[in-house]
Amino acid sequence: MTDTQQNMQGEYWNKSGAERWQRNAHHLEQALSPFSAEIIGHIAPAPTDNILDIGCGTGDLSTDLARLTPGGQIVGLDISAPLLETARNRNKDAPLPNLSFSLGDASTWQPNASVDGVVSRFGVMFFEQPEAAFENIRNMLKPGGRMAFAAWASMEENEWVSAPLNAVKAYLNETSPGPLPVPAPNTPGPFGLADRNRIEHVLTSSGWTDIKISPWVGHLEFQSMKTLEDIVGFMTSMGGVARMVGSGLIEAEEARAAVRDFLTPIWEDGTATVWRAKAWVVSAINPGTE
Repeated sequence: MTDTQQNMQGEYWNKSGAERWQRNAHHLEQALSPFSAEIIGHIAPAPTDNILDIGCGTGDLSTDLARLTPGGQIVGLDISAPLLETARNRNKDAPLPNLSFSLGDASTWQPNASVDGVVSRFGVMFFEQPEAAFENIRNMLKPGGRMAFAAWASMEENEWVSAPLNAVKAYLNETSPGPLPVPAPNTPGPFGLADRNRIEHVLTSSGWTDIKISPWVGHLEFQSMKTLEDIVGFMTSMGGVARMVGSGLIEAEEARAAVRDFLTPIWEDGTATVWRAKAWVVSAINPGTE
């Protein structure tokens, strides 16, 4: 990650990005829980394993792993100090002695001692220089150690992101027609590893072996959202819509109105909290020898 990119990511995830994630943490943790189960299944932790959770956010996956490894150590790593504060507080009434959290960038950070496994649930798509970052991650592992992560497939295949964004774009095309800026393919961001071939190339180039890439195709369920305004608020405060508001392309209330108009009929027929999604669940091994 270049200094500029690192500073941009750090600023975002310590300010507006952290605030948005914290505001929606309950919804996100519930919807993303199937991926936690997939990752844990791929890493298959032993009770004494030491595991690093990259991009741990508010710490739900780290907590799940800590409960499965009472004789090991789990470290949640993130570049966001506010999210790590939330993660540390989530178990304050029943602390887990084998769980800790560290502030750091996985493209350069190293643990004090090599770990048995590395996991990440949608935390490894943001690297400016992914080959170098994944080589650094591989060097965190003991020889034969396993990594497992989830990364989103294309935005078009994730309608929980694309549908509200398209609603806002349609509104803007009516009020001020013209092309809208879109991120270039393979650029750092939520869909930075959307291409399966790119994942394989990045991991092979950075020294990983036994690479397995499996599609996860299903639906994200936001059953914790009880009102139309809950899901309008979520869809306008996360992802592409939030970036359009932040860049001044549309006012926040205009975005909310456009998304509300789109969601109202499907809220009334009961389908507004279930959205088509696709991701890649990836595992690989550090082939290093003692």
